[in-house]
Amino acid sequence: MFHKLRRQLTIICATGTALVLIAMSGGSLLFSVSRVKTQYEDAFRGNMNNVFYYLQAQAAIDQTWLSRTETDSGLLIGIRLEDRVLRHTMQNTQRRHLTERAFDEAVNRHGFDFSKRPDGVTPETVEFLLTDNGLQYRAAVATVPLGELRAHIAMVKSRDDERATIRQICLVFAAFTILAILSLAAFAYFFTGRAIRPVRENNQKQAEFVSAASHELRTPLSVFRMGLELLRMQPEKGPEISGKLETECDQMARLVDDLLILARADDHHWSLKPAAFSPKTLLLDTLERYEDIAAKTDNRLIPVISDALPAGIVCDGQRITQVLGILVDNALRYAPPESAIKLGLTRQKNTLAFFVEDSGPGVAPEERERVFERFYRAEQSRTDTGHHGLGLSVAREIITLHGGRIWVEGSESGGARFVFSIPLHRKSGEHS
Repeated sequence: MFHKLRRQLTIICATGTALVLIAMSGGSLLFSVSRVKTQYEDAFRGNMNNVFYYLQAQAAIDQTWLSRTETDSGLLIGIRLEDRVLRHTMQNTQRRHLTERAFDEAVNRHGFDFSKRPDGVTPETVEFLLTDNGLQYRAAVATVPLGELRAHIAMVKSRDDERATIRQICLVFAAFTILAILSLAAFAYFFTGRAIRPVRENNQKQAEFVSAASHELRTPLSVFRMGLELLRMQPEKGPEISGKLETECDQMARLVDDLLILARADDHHWSLKPAAFSPKTLLLDTLERYEDIAAKTDNRLIPVISDALPAGIVCDGQRITQVLGILVDNALRYAPPESAIKLGLTRQKNTLAFFVEDSGPGVAPEERERVFERFYRAEQSRTDTGHHGLGLSVAREIITLHGGRIWVEGSESGGARFVFSIPLHRKSGEHS
């Protein structure tokens, strides 16, 4: 699913950027080709004007100069004096053929009039493109006044160099565009992979969450079904079975409550109700509530409260008590009978730290981050099938909403010490 989505996003992204790149590259190419054509056109016109000025300035036509000019400029020059073709023109077959074609094109297609005498000293000129045997040339025909005479001049220059330069520019632009498109496609593939990674991870977590929740709900439902069957078969055991079913119902209600809390936290629809509370009171109230439960296994809850505590702290007292309850309940599950569980409260600079410490099997260092994941249980000694593994996740959400953090470390007795800290300075009207 996500591989297909990544490919589709890559194609869309690469296609869009490729179209923009092609348009920009095409515009730049047209501009570059236009400049090349203009440069060759200006060079041809400059050569043409040099010939005109030279002829007008000389009393006689120097054929050696004409030959040298042709060689240096790549021109073919044909000259008629009135109706007589200059011998220089006749000496080269290609020159004669192309210049005669230029004369004919000028008259037949561009309406050039050889009989018209130029006004003043400015030559009467026509420029055009000439094609011969599939080859293209720049051509110009002009009438130049030479005293009482008129010289009809045809100049032809091959466009091979010009077209080769344009082909080279086109190849460079094409290679650059292809390379850029391939680079953009690779970047798009990499970028879309990073972009959909959070979606893929959230989808995977959601699937795992639903699977784990379904598994946890299946256990109490199975107990209910077995209990109902026993009630039908052994009605006399109704009170005993009802007690077990009530316990399972309580566990299911707690699981559903935890699921709702986490779902609201994921949707950011969960807010706190901060007010001023005594941190010492919050700790002692939790200790008092769990004393009787701890006494059933001969465990002792011992308060460890440091001096210099603030008289009050702004927090959601009900939620902080809930977190303390989760940590105490967790400690009671793993602490050995007849052991002590410490509930502590200390001040650390601008934060207030609560901790619950037991002397159970502890949490391995490599698992201390994962124990706060949903439905995660530490292996072996800290695995309890009666514990659905959402309490610590709920605790982390609550502490995160308070702007604090929660973590687990080892205790001196080898057990686990769960600690959470919340900031001391918080306005009572501030909601998360």
